[in-house]
Amino acid sequence: KPAVEPRKPDVRPGVQVKRLFWNTFRVGGVNSNTVWDAIDKEGATLDTKELESLFAETGVTAKNEVAARLQEEPARSPTVRRIRILHEQRRRQLCVMMARLPGSVHDTMQAVLSMDACCLDKDQVMLLLLNAPSQEEAHLLRKAQREETVDELNVWDTAEEFAL
Repeated sequence: KPAVEPRKPDVRPGVQVKRLFWNTFRVGGVNSNTVWDAIDKEGATLDTKELESLFAETGVTAKNEVAARLQEEPARSPTVRRIRILHEQRRRQLCVMMARLPGSVHDTMQAVLSMDACCLDKDQVMLLLLNAPSQEEAHLLRKAQREETVDELNVWDTAEEFAL
């Protein structure tokens, strides 16, 4: 089978453009039924200047705009440190459990304290009991409570806050 010739000439952009990693292919036959044939039949044109501006490597891109804004902004306020005590797998387990409970950690704790059956059903209470902190975890958390400073820059992470 002879090689299929390209139907259109290669278009070379006037500016350096971002690299696209794809393979070219050639559609065989004059009467093939492809989306490209439908575009050709309708006589649609491509605005190559707009494509060049959208895919240009140089100039201000969205990434460069963000970097420029960050440089213009005054020094950021210090970041908030999340205090993590529990092992990562246990933390994930608690986070999955909390996702199955209604509302926030605070709402759940209020429902438990008031023994509100409207907020927590039987299955959710069982889930809470099954995920209660072990004695070892409770000891680690109490020790961390004594040693860690909790303020606006140091807060408990979600799993630890729930376990406390």
